[in-house]
Amino acid sequence: MTKQIFRSILAVSMAVLLASLVLITGVLYGYFQDRVLNELAVRTEYAARGVELDGEAYLDAILDEDELDRVAEIFRDKLSEEYEFLDEDEEE
Repeated sequence: MTKQIFRSILAVSMAVLLASLVLITGVLYGYFQDRVLNELAVRTEYAARGVELDGEAYLDAILDEDELDRVAEIFRDKLSEEYEFLDEDEEE
């Protein structure tokens, strides 16, 4: 009888521990995902404003060569999605 009570208490405590870990992980994941997206939006606004004011010199000042290539590729992909005619010009 004591063994069965011990196993039941152990099973319930393990289930509660697992459920709380899943819940906490889910909440923290959502929280940090929102934080990262907000930070990305702020940095994008700063970069857009810097490029408006100083042009490519701003990007050259804040980014190294690899980062600059990655940013240029992302902007190129985004622009080609918004303006399909850019892809047509590259093919000619």
